[in-house]
Parts: sequence; structure tokens; C-alpha cells
Amino acid sequence: MPSCSAKSMYRLASKVGFDHLRDEACSHIRNNLTEHNILKELSCSIVSKYPQLLEMELDVLCSWRIASPPVVANFPALAQRLVHGELPHGADIIVGIYTRFLNECHPRALKPAPPVPTLVPTSSGLPELVIPDASASGASRAEAKRKTGSSHLDQQGTQLVSSPSGSVGSRFTPSVPPQAPDAGGKKKGAGKRKCKM
Repeated sequence: MPSCSAKSMYRLASKVGFDHLRDEACSHIRNNLTEHNILKELSCSIVSKYPQLLEMELDVLCSWRIASPPVVANFPALAQRLVHGELPHGADIIVGIYTRFLNECHPRALKPAPPVPTLVPTSSGLPELVIPDASASGASRAEAKRKTGSSHLDQQGTQLVSSPSGSVGSRFTPSVPPQAPDAGGKKKGAGKRKCKM
């Protein structure tokens, strides 16, 4: 029986939708990656056509082989090929390495920033606390309505916080407790408002 390369088997299994065989071929390819061939394998054309292979090889490269002497010595040649556009998946390689670097060294960099509550002036003179909802969509409005019986998002996707009186759908206006004067006759914290949540 003639033998077949794992890459050819991966390509065929992907084409006919035989996931188990495709996964076996991927495991075989992974098990045969070494510090001596990882960069060569990463630059193969099959990797440009199958993102699963690219991701797997980038995981292997960045896990422990990236600092090995053969990779350190040969990475500049791969970088030159990327710069000259010789690899159709060159940008994917760079983005993949950079993303893994961020995950390792700066894991919070890839997480979306939480919405920042802001105080909005009102006609009454007391500010209202407005919490923007980054994922405000029809689905999130419907979910808010389902959970509470009424929507807590306005038309701009801003979350409306219940006021101390408990009215649903109103904006929260922070209360300012009266300040006792300090020894000099001035009120402590005058001009500062605190939001109690």
C-alpha cells in the first residue's frame, strides 16, 4: 500500500469533510514539528489555506520553540520572506505571533475595556450617572426587557440605572449627603459628589 503524507491526508480529509481523519493528520503533523523544521512548516502553502493548521503551528512555535537556537537563528530569514510578500499568509503569521505575545505578556490588552460610567448634567443641577452598554443591540435590549419586565437601555444603548425611588427606566441621580463643617467652618468635601452604589 503506498504511503501518503500527513499534509496530503489533511487536505483530502478537509475536502471530503472527514473530520476524524483530518484531526488525525493534524495530530501527526503536530507531533512531527521540531525546532529544526517549525519555520519551514509554517511557511508551507498548505498552512495558508487551512487556518486550523496555521493556528496549531503558531501555538507550537510560540509555546517553547520560539526561543530555541535554530528558531532564533532562522527567524530573520522568515521575516525577510514575510516583508517581501513571498508568503500569502504572512500577515496572518505576524498577527498570530503578536496576539500570542499579547496573551502571554499583556493578557488584558485583548479584552474589551468595560464601559465607563459618566456623570451627565441635568436641568435640575444634579448629575445623572449614565452607563454605556458596548453591546447594545436589539438582542441585548430584549434580554434586559425579559429579565426585568422593562428595558433598561435607552435608544442610544445607554443603560439606565434605577433611581433610589425605584422607578424603572429612570436615570440614577446620585444623592449627596449633607456635609458637616470641619474645624475651619468649611464643609468637608465641598464641591465633591460621591456616587453610592
